[in-house]
Amino acid sequence: MRLFVIILLFSLIGTPDAPLFAAPKGKDKTPPIITELSVSAGATEATVSWTTNEPADSDIKYGITPRTNLNGPTETDLVTQHSLLLTPLIPSTSYDFCVRSKDEAKNKAEECGSFSTSSVPPPPPP
Repeated sequence: MRLFVIILLFSLIGTPDAPLFAAPKGKDKTPPIITELSVSAGATEATVSWTTNEPADSDIKYGITPRTNLNGPTETDLVTQHSLLLTPLIPSTSYDFCVRSKDEAKNKAEECGSFSTSSVPPPPPP
């Protein structure tokens, strides 16, 4: 009787190696989380950087405020530290941008921001 109860119990709940009620192994549906979005801008170029909480690619769209109609550089390597260089830019101009990161399961995240380029410094005196 005792052996029958143990066998019945394992058939209902599974074994430690193969539990019957294990969490399903479904597809990742959670997009990466973008944080630490920052821009370092000069007169004719800007570096846009951000972090994701999981490996993801790097993509950016940008344009002169209020548009983001230009495709910027793309990096297909899956990383957590992202940095893309935008060049050439127009001095003393405001730009809007949206960074995008997509993880291995194709979940997408997007964050947007803006920056201004600096003016071109005057040439040094002779």
